[in-house]
Amino acid sequence: MMQNHQLPDQQLQTIDFKDVFNIEDIQRLQDLFSDATGVASIITYPDGRPITSPSNFCHLCQNIIRKTKKGKLNCFKSDAELGRYNPGGPHVQPCLSGGLWDAGASITFGSFHIANWLIGQVRSPELDEERMIAYADEIGADKTEFMRALNEVPQMSQEQFKKIADMLFEFANELSSNTFHNYELKKQISETEELLAKLKRSEESLADIFNSVSEGIAHTTLSGKVISVNDSLVKITGIPKGKLIGKNILKIGASVLSPENAPYVVRLLSQLIRGVKIDPFRVSYKGKILEVSATRNEESGKLTGVIRDITENQKTTDAMLEMQQRNMALLRANPDMMFVFDKNGYFLDFSSGVNALTLLPPEQFIGKNISDVLPEQITILTKNMLNKVFSTGEMQTYEYQLTLNNEVHYFESRLTLCGKSQALSIVRDITEKKIADTLIQAKNMEIQSHIREYEHINLELKQRNEELKIAKEKAEESDRLKTAFLQNLSHEIRTPLNAIMGFSGLLAENYNNKPKLERYAEIIGTRSNDLLDLINDILNIAKIESGQLTINPELFDLGDFFEELRTFFSEHKKRMNKDHIQLLFVNNHHHSNILTDKVKLRQVFINLIGNALKFTHSGFVEFGYEAADKGKIMFYVKDSGIGIPGSKQTLVFNRFAQLNQETDKATSGTGLGLSIVKGLTELLGGSISLESEPGKGSNFQFTIPFHNSERP
Repeated sequence: MMQNHQLPDQQLQTIDFKDVFNIEDIQRLQDLFSDATGVASIITYPDGRPITSPSNFCHLCQNIIRKTKKGKLNCFKSDAELGRYNPGGPHVQPCLSGGLWDAGASITFGSFHIANWLIGQVRSPELDEERMIAYADEIGADKTEFMRALNEVPQMSQEQFKKIADMLFEFANELSSNTFHNYELKKQISETEELLAKLKRSEESLADIFNSVSEGIAHTTLSGKVISVNDSLVKITGIPKGKLIGKNILKIGASVLSPENAPYVVRLLSQLIRGVKIDPFRVSYKGKILEVSATRNEESGKLTGVIRDITENQKTTDAMLEMQQRNMALLRANPDMMFVFDKNGYFLDFSSGVNALTLLPPEQFIGKNISDVLPEQITILTKNMLNKVFSTGEMQTYEYQLTLNNEVHYFESRLTLCGKSQALSIVRDITEKKIADTLIQAKNMEIQSHIREYEHINLELKQRNEELKIAKEKAEESDRLKTAFLQNLSHEIRTPLNAIMGFSGLLAENYNNKPKLERYAEIIGTRSNDLLDLINDILNIAKIESGQLTINPELFDLGDFFEELRTFFSEHKKRMNKDHIQLLFVNNHHHSNILTDKVKLRQVFINLIGNALKFTHSGFVEFGYEAADKGKIMFYVKDSGIGIPGSKQTLVFNRFAQLNQETDKATSGTGLGLSIVKGLTELLGGSISLESEPGKGSNFQFTIPFHNSERP
């Protein structure tokens, strides 16, 4: 059915069935219609998409025909035919998918077709069952189940079904006639609900703001009866809401304020109640300073009071005022001039004590650039210093001279940052200091003439002082090295002793465990040897320095000597967990005999090879000998270890020297090894040298006299 409406066609096309009707009400109406008439029923969009749930759908249509591909397609075609817009009456026809009778009526919104109400799924007594069986084969359905379900379909004469279809058409027209009214009503309800929701959210937001602001707020009637207070007012006053709501503000003020403040506050509030505007005022309350603002609103019929706790603000203000006064006093007492510049060299501010000398009065240079006020040379100097201050952040100090009142004055400027974009220059007149410096310089020249008379004496004193300085440095270095030596010595002695003591105690606890006894005994033996080596080093260096160490030469074979060393260090590097280091003995000569102190030569090699293994983490350690000039033989030990910087190579033979004592605890020691090597080499009549490069290794070479043997 057509109806009048004011909606344009473009808006009509956006109207949905659900915008006009409540689906739950329509579903209930559809179910009642199906139950009363005995027909299946569903409401769909014009394109066949369902809007409501099916009512009284038969098993044949829902679970058999529509479950097959062809049957489902035929059902959609049939629904589309039934759903054609027809204002003259319902569509009544057999279903294209099974031959059951169906009917449909259109539901419109104005001239716009928005839905179809479809009914059917009934069989007439004249239904051709053989054709139905053939249709079951056509769509691929099980014929037995198809026929069983067909027999369950309700029967109805065409005349009776046509009456039901006509009733459906009237129902659909009635729904169509109410669409516009329903749409407007539902739209109004939706808008009202949205407004109510917004109002509720607004009230909740206002309540949140009311209770979250830091100021205390109270609303009263025009006569002063408290209507509401926020949480901040309770916190500021310490008075619960229950003791404020419903009470008169005049009585509250009289009861809670001090006798000194109550009359004043009550008088002001009384004026407000009478309609007189009052200005904000302050009042002392329980050690706090409160600022009160109160207004009267005739339209809302309320008085509104706002209370702020300004105690801390007042303290801050008082402190800032006191600091400002103190700074002003300092500025007045300070004889220096102070200028403030921006990054481009413009004068921003000026301050000085009494009798300040400037090229121009402050009002004539404030706001101008340095280049417009100062001479060119001073301008260039000052701008250079400004650039340094802003680029480095460090204070710059410089001096310059300026002619003022026909007199030359000297100034010292200290320039520093004053914020991110400003610089402060503190300028002091140092003219008197410069004059004094000139007088002092003249006096110094006079003194210099006397000093020249004593140059010879001073030269001798200087030389003596240099000698004393060197001696002092040597003494200090010796003292430092001795201190380091004692610290290392303490560590080196405690380490093996702790191991010996610890594992000695474990021997008793593991008396019946032979493997552990052997292991602990081995550790005790190793640490005892470490301690013995340490004591020997100390005794050797003491004997070397005191000259008590004697040479005991003997004739021995160098080949056997080096084989013993190779065998010893092959085992030693295993104990050091450095079995991956290659140990190389290079012998390009026949075995030779040599007459020298074998024990001390062995000690030299043990120290050098031991050091090489200690500081070599990968690669090799090589040792050997070769001929040297003038009846000497040259021995060497070289490695691929960490190397020694050139600046440290002259120190390695000093007593107590340790190049890695702060960084590498794994290579710690007493610092005596190379000192002993040097002493023993010299005792054997030779000398030692070093070639090394960090990261590439070291090569120690020493020569001693070669006696009682043919030259190698």
